This record gives sequence, structure tokens and C-alpha cells, in this order.
Amino acid sequence: MAVFAAHISISFLPAIFIGAPDENTVQSVLPGHRLMQEGKGLHALYIVSASLCIAALLSLLLFPLALQLMPLIYSLIKPYMLPLLILASAFLLASEKDFPKIAKATLVFLLCGILGILTMNSTMREPLFSVFAGLFAVCGLLASSKESSQVPLQETPLLEFTHWKYVFAGVFLGMFSDLLPGIAAPAQIAVFASIFVKIEDAKNYLALVASIAASHAIFALSAALSFGKAREGSLVAIQQISGITFQNAPALLGTFALCLGASALLLFLLLRFAPRFDFNKLQALRYPIISYLFIVAFLINGLLGVLVLSISACLGFLPLLLGVRRTHVMGCIIVPSIYLLL
Repeated sequence: MAVFAAHISISFLPAIFIGAPDENTVQSVLPGHRLMQEGKGLHALYIVSASLCIAALLSLLLFPLALQLMPLIYSLIKPYMLPLLILASAFLLASEKDFPKIAKATLVFLLCGILGILTMNSTMREPLFSVFAGLFAVCGLLASSKESSQVPLQETPLLEFTHWKYVFAGVFLGMFSDLLPGIAAPAQIAVFASIFVKIEDAKNYLALVASIAASHAIFALSAALSFGKAREGSLVAIQQISGITFQNAPALLGTFALCLGASALLLFLLLRFAPRFDFNKLQALRYPIISYLFIVAFLINGLLGVLVLSISACLGFLPLLLGVRRTHVMGCIIVPSIYLLL
């Protein structure tokens, strides 16, 4: 839980300054990069750290209520899980709002879905590592390496927070995300936020995505406790090792909250020293990170893992080439979930 909490916070740092997202931060890359190129990358980091802490606190306060409500809601929607997933997928694709783009998004969604089905039925030990590393990290790093622009000097941020509406929306949507399989990444859930709130600018979007990430993680524990569905890999691992019970839940929650707060505080402290740091030095890390990911894919899954990572990276470029949202690559999780329910 400690590593999971730290990962949620720290993953926004490379997403903003290097361009290496994961499934949680993929949708924040463009808003974060836009602010970074305007010299407001540190302000983006401040919004993320503040939103994470506020959303985590609100989610902890709502945790007892979630234990009562989530199993009731889940029991109501469980018989309709297949049509709900199909409807959610249709909404995700229709969010492009233009028929040619919807068709392109559907192509990306289905191709990634086929990749997901094939890899999950393969002999690889950790198939999702190669898939996610290719779709998000390798693709993001290669795409950002084509940008010749330098990172401008970053302004010292004003420590003011005016994004409360988006934090509240993020907490609610984070709870919702733990009820459906395959639709759990904050980047996906943020697409549905347009139903509830109007997202005017990049800062509001970052606050929303960060809040969803924090609340989703906390309510995932509620889901595991109340109706036995762990929507996070770290919770699945804990279930397999020691189990998740009402006896160890306070310790798990406390560990998560403490480490999330500590890592968010580190981001906040970074704001004091970062204005003097040359962020262009971070750009040199792109190719070593890509090499590292290929080595790890080989060590975990062998040559097949390297092949899947390479194919995933190519598929990850499709949204960029076709001009559609990168969240559609999450078909690699949603389509297999639909396939299992058929």
C-alpha cells in the first residue's frame, strides 16, 4: 500500500515534465505539458499535490458510508454489468463527437481490445506490464522525444487553490469507478466527468484527475471489503498474500493515507527548490527509461514480453496519428472484461 500510494503521487511528475504517463495519468499529459510549456509546470504540480490530499481526506471521511452503500449499488447493477460496460464504452467513443473520429477511436479501441484478449490468454507471467508499458510509457516517451522545444524556466507558483468543485466531482467519480470492471483508470473516468461539471481549463482537469486517482484507490479497498472485488493490482496482491479483512483494513488505510500524504508533501517541498532546477536535464532520461522497460519486459516475460511491448508501443501511437483521445487504448482492459461477461 505504501508503494501504491507513493506511485499515485509521483507518477504525475514524469507525466508533466517528461511525458511518460501511465494508465492513471495519460489524460493529464496534454494539460500538464501545456502548463509546463507556459512556465506553469510547478503550479500544475501544486494543484496535483493539493488535490490528492484533499480528495484522500474526503474519501477517508466517506469510507464508512461507502462500506454500506457500495455493496447495495453493486448488487443492483451486477445483473446489468454487460450492457453497462457496453454503454460506458459507447459513451467513451462518442465523446469524440465527430463521426470520422468516432470511427478512428473505435478502431483503436478494438485493436487494443484484441491485444488485451490475446495477452491475457498467453503464457506470460505479467502480460499487463508489457501492454501498459508499451501503450503508455514507451509511446509517451518516444512521442515527447520528437518535440524539439526546450523546457522554459518555471515560475514559482502562487499557493492558492480554487478547484474544490472538481475535487468533489473526482471523489464521487472515484467511488463510481470501483463498481465497474475495466473502467477504473482516472483518465477514463475523467471523460464521464463532462456529464457533471464543465471543465474549463487545464488546471481544473488536473485537479479532477488527481482527485479521481486518490479516491479510486481508497474506495477500491471498500469494494474489496464489502463485495470482494479488488479493482487495483496492489489490493489483488494483498488479497493473495494475507487477505483483506476488517481487522487489517485500518492498517492498510492508515499506511496508504500516511504515504500518500508524505509523497504529496515531497511534491509540495519540491516547489521550493524546483525553480532553480534545469528541467531540460530530465529529457535525457527518456531513452534510458525506454531501455530499462524493454529489459524488465524481457526479464519478466521473455522475448514474448518484448514483442508485446513493441506491438503495444506501436498501437499507442495510433491515437496520436489519428487525432483521437489516448484513453481509447484502455480497450485493452474493457474489451476483455466484456468478452468474459458474454
